[in-house]
Amino acid sequence: MKLKRRQLSGRDMAIETAEVLVKVIGAAKGNNPNLLITEVQDIGRRLEEAGGTGELIVGNICRRVLFIIRDEYATLIQASKAAESEDSAKAVTARHPSLGDVLEGDLALPGANRVWTDDVPQHFKSVVVESIKELVKEIESIKEHVADQVSKP
Repeated sequence: MKLKRRQLSGRDMAIETAEVLVKVIGAAKGNNPNLLITEVQDIGRRLEEAGGTGELIVGNICRRVLFIIRDEYATLIQASKAAESEDSAKAVTARHPSLGDVLEGDLALPGANRVWTDDVPQHFKSVVVESIKELVKEIESIKEHVADQVSKP
């Protein structure tokens, strides 16, 4: 792996890190968000140690993936609450987790009770993987977006 051999830098390191995390999440047993978070944190620590000067890049990508997992779980909780609720309009507009909640590692959602349940739909991991792939596409296209912004007067 190029990441372990410190042959990558910048954008390539970010993309490689995200792709490794996609593989880790895909290979993880079960659908429990807590398990996925633990796996990503463990691999993230190993990648940071191997990353050398790019440890900030690796750490940032790992935190973004952790945010994706928590955000998808929050969306899942909100959707299930909306289905159960008579007033689904209020449930859909429930607040998203704040940056402080994400950094602290908890989801402060009404009714979520901050418990990670095992009864997560089978497609949860695939939704997380798709969100990470969108992150990779965003990283790949960032150079073009910046160039477009610079060329506009």
